[in-house]
Amino acid sequence: MIYDQKIVTDLIEEIRINSLCALTKCSKLKELYQKLKIIFNRINDQLFWITPFEVVISPTKDIIEPWYYDPKSQSKYSVLIERNGECCYIFRELDWSLDDEISVNKQIADRLGDWEIFHAPTNVRDIEALLKKNCWKFDKDKIPKIGDYPPEDTREILSWDKKYVLTGTTIDNMCRVTRDKWSEICRREYWFKNSD
Repeated sequence: MIYDQKIVTDLIEEIRINSLCALTKCSKLKELYQKLKIIFNRINDQLFWITPFEVVISPTKDIIEPWYYDPKSQSKYSVLIERNGECCYIFRELDWSLDDEISVNKQIADRLGDWEIFHAPTNVRDIEALLKKNCWKFDKDKIPKIGDYPPEDTREILSWDKKYVLTGTTIDNMCRVTRDKWSEICRREYWFKNSD
């Protein structure tokens, strides 16, 4: 599968539009939770190579700094959206509030479309970093490819770009090598197998 930033860009826009719609129409936390869960499950389905988003309802007092929590003005529960250590939470004050910092629906919706994994990888070095940070799942069949032209032997290739290939069978033995070096390794391996 060739990585297509347009798919990601379209999904980001979809998150922003649908989140803004949900924030505007929903007045109850449970309603907002259900809408956001649908939005982020769609992202999980479309971007199947990423570590998935989780959307849950959590007590606000467990998320917010204790000295900032005001049970009189803030909702008892929040919608918590998490992904690989990145998280945000939305609770109700007079209006919706994101991370106890943003209370304008449009700005909340924009923030919901701004996660590290949406930043486009431009080469295998970026893909390697996303895999090592556990932003993307290590599944050799689902890791996107950057370049259109595959190397001559793709059996142990995770991804490729114009200059490099990313090889490996586990996250621990991933290795980035030039296409020329990979071709040389393949020729040597082919020669060795056929020299018997």
